[in-house]
Amino acid sequence: MDGTSWEETTSLVVLKSDETPERLAGFIAANSDFSSKKDTLLVVNTSKNTFSTKGVIEDREMPKSLFGHSSFLDQLLR
Repeated sequence: MDGTSWEETTSLVVLKSDETPERLAGFIAANSDFSSKKDTLLVVNTSKNTFSTKGVIEDREMPKSLFGHSSFLDQLLR
């Protein structure tokens, strides 16, 4: 690969929930094949501009940098 895309599976799921990002991330990680040693999970509440991460996070500032833009999902999907 030339570095412009991931070589592994990448998923995006959009849902509406009353749970906090922390609780939802914890539930997903505990109830799936998620591996904290090789997977990355980012759960975002776009209404409150809050998020939670699990697993391998190489750039801890990246999720924070997405907030404050007019279209959060446009920035996330770049």
